[in-house]
Amino acid sequence: MVRIPAMTAATWLALIPRVLGVDYPATIEVDLIFPRNETYNNMTSFPIVFALQNADAALAFGYTIDWEFVWLGGDEDEKFLDAYTGPDISDSIYLSDFKYTHDDSVLAVGQVSNRNGYYLRPGTYLVQWTYDTVTCWVSDTTTTYHIGGDGYLASGGNVVFTAVADGSGLGFEIPLDECPVYSGQWTAGDGTATCPEFSSFEAEPEPCKAQLAQEQISCLQEWYRGNNESEVCTTSLERWDVESGAASVAHASVFSLLLAGWFIAVIVGIF
Repeated sequence: MVRIPAMTAATWLALIPRVLGVDYPATIEVDLIFPRNETYNNMTSFPIVFALQNADAALAFGYTIDWEFVWLGGDEDEKFLDAYTGPDISDSIYLSDFKYTHDDSVLAVGQVSNRNGYYLRPGTYLVQWTYDTVTCWVSDTTTTYHIGGDGYLASGGNVVFTAVADGSGLGFEIPLDECPVYSGQWTAGDGTATCPEFSSFEAEPEPCKAQLAQEQISCLQEWYRGNNESEVCTTSLERWDVESGAASVAHASVFSLLLAGWFIAVIVGIF
């Protein structure tokens, strides 16, 4: 039986950042495309759309966005909820039904759960969210990744919108002549270490880089209507789960790569 050299696992783990194909320092900017500080109709399955700039890094490190619309005031009818949310938005190929990138941005989308026909209670809402990614620490000869800790980014509470029931508001409309709302950023620093460490570096916000063209807005509107495989989507955006072999490796989750590394380490220990 072939014996795997003892350095294989350690070397493999040390090369993880290079395998991911991420340039350091790697800043991921979070911009809110929808909703904005506007008045909207209280439509069912109300959508939310983020742009995560630096798609390679966002997908390589993974992300989970826990979000909600918090009611600040308005209709006092108790049949309504005080906060509305939907499933977490993540990079999971199994949980995400919208797997598209625009230029260098991941489009991360979600909708208010409609299991009970929920539509927004008329009134004003704060868009609130938290963004969790992967950070890590080294233990013995293996690397363990965990969610939370330094890999945590919270909304600045800078978007408040109004929902109305009389039809006088906007629908799922994204303006062509306005930039998305800058909502935060985080940076992975040293890429030569086994674990990319979170850095205090702050880049100049550039939300206009995440601005969409009409075809891409039409794709999002098609997704909202239940069709995320329309021609306008496949021609104006790129799928992040169907790529070349090299890009697929770069976009593989860190956790999946670590499982492979752990498996190698186990084999080394056995043999």
